[in-house]
Amino acid sequence: ASHNRFLVRTLQALSDSLALLGQTTLDNPEAIERAISQHAKIVVAIAKRDGERAFEATRAHIHTGFESRAQQFRRRVPEAGS
Repeated sequence: ASHNRFLVRTLQALSDSLALLGQTTLDNPEAIERAISQHAKIVVAIAKRDGERAFEATRAHIHTGFESRAQQFRRRVPEAGS
């Protein structure tokens, strides 16, 4: 709806990447609540035009997602945790 070709391509690439990763980390209710809270912080920072806070909130969200995904991977592939 934004008609922003860059945004559309970026979201499509993200969607494709997530499809390749398999099972979501959001099967855990705590992870869902954490993601909602992190997204809210990002949205508030953007609404306030606070680029630095939006950047930091986004970075924290991505880091948390990465750590969750890594833990999930280690549980599925025991030798990966060695």
